Amino acid sequence: MRSFDSQQQQACSLGSSYSLSCTQAHISSLPDCTHFASRLFNHVASFVKSATFPHVKSLRHTIHEYLEREQQPVSFFNGGGSGSARLSCTDASITEVTVGSGLLQSHLFDGFVDCTSKPALYFALQVTRSCGADVLCCHSGGFIASGQTGADKNPLPFLPSGLSAFDAEGYGEGSF
Repeated sequence: MRSFDSQQQQACSLGSSYSLSCTQAHISSLPDCTHFASRLFNHVASFVKSATFPHVKSLRHTIHEYLEREQQPVSFFNGGGSGSARLSCTDASITEVTVGSGLLQSHLFDGFVDCTSKPALYFALQVTRSCGADVLCCHSGGFIASGQTGADKNPLPFLPSGLSAFDAEGYGEGSF
């Protein structure tokens, strides 16, 4: 891995511009009102997000100023992440905001204060067999949100009401 200085020198010699990605995963992937965590966790997460974003914004501004001072054009300066898109839009240093899996607005984002969008994608699964009065086997099961899987990132059944997945099976089997 090369240092920022060596990358900057190589870019100067090639006459190229920069494309930078400065997402803030410690903010964008941290839910702050999730029912999968305690009230204390949610308060701490909210504090961490609000306390660290000004520092991230300042660092990006410093990088942007440095490159301008060195007359190195920045074609794209990317920031954000699904859980911090609204905050990132307040940063004048960046030229685009990333939302990734937030485009689908899975129920994972129900646990973020700043994510107020509605789900953009629903799945209709084919029932392949009935294994008893209260167990169905379905084909497939939707998309998992990015990162480590868990109950907060698994698809959430919508209809019929009361449907849920077995913890040991995940999506492929459901009970109601």
